[in-house]
Amino acid sequence: GRGSLMKRRIKGLVNAILGIFFGGVITSCFPAPAYAGPRPDTNKMNISGKVVDSASLMAIQDVRVDLLSGIITNSTVSYSNGRYGFYEEYYSNIVLAATDIDGTTNGFYYPTNFTLVMPKAKYTSSTNFDIPMKLSN
Repeated sequence: GRGSLMKRRIKGLVNAILGIFFGGVITSCFPAPAYAGPRPDTNKMNISGKVVDSASLMAIQDVRVDLLSGIITNSTVSYSNGRYGFYEEYYSNIVLAATDIDGTTNGFYYPTNFTLVMPKAKYTSSTNFDIPMKLSN
């Protein structure tokens, strides 16, 4: 009926407004959606995102992403869609460092790094972080 259509429109508007405020580069602290209760591996963290061109926001492939903290050092390489990901032991302060490793194949991007303070949760924390990189002239 008319009431349910109006409710859907209001819900859509609210979601659109929330997307404006919370749809930025960092969305953090959401528990892994497939689990309703605490997981046995509560000292884990899931970090993923995309490596993107800082001007065009287009995906960049073949960028080495290093995750550095007091207890772990791990590396991965971004896929053709720019995606990267880590599933690691929890540590509160981490550094994500990105380095262009394919030479000038898709242009040369300056190395960059970000320090993140990770949320501590009863659940495996999942953090999405897109890494912008600047193309050299």
